[in-house]
Amino acid sequence: MIAMNITIRPATENDYPAIVEMFREFAHFEHLDERLTNTVEGIKAETEYFNCFVAVNNKDEIVGYATYFFAYFTWTGKSLYMDDLYVKENCRGAGIGKQLINKVIEYIFQ
Repeated sequence: MIAMNITIRPATENDYPAIVEMFREFAHFEHLDERLTNTVEGIKAETEYFNCFVAVNNKDEIVGYATYFFAYFTWTGKSLYMDDLYVKENCRGAGIGKQLINKVIEYIFQ
């Protein structure tokens, strides 16, 4: 895999179509196509619950994402849970997943 110049940033509403397409790819990868019911409209309706970082290449294409949410645990209190991490198949092996994980970790400590 050739090294890529990647920017990791919070997802915006303009990113939702590309993210939902990657949701479809991820569901297919997991052989769970029929389980995916989320849509762009669904994210827009629940945007206050949608937390996502995206990996963007130098062509301004989204090539990966990490979704996360906050939870509260009795013994530890507020916690951040990373739900999904997905990188497009043709972009794997370039460290993009690691960059997304590191962004989520960095976000915890802000």
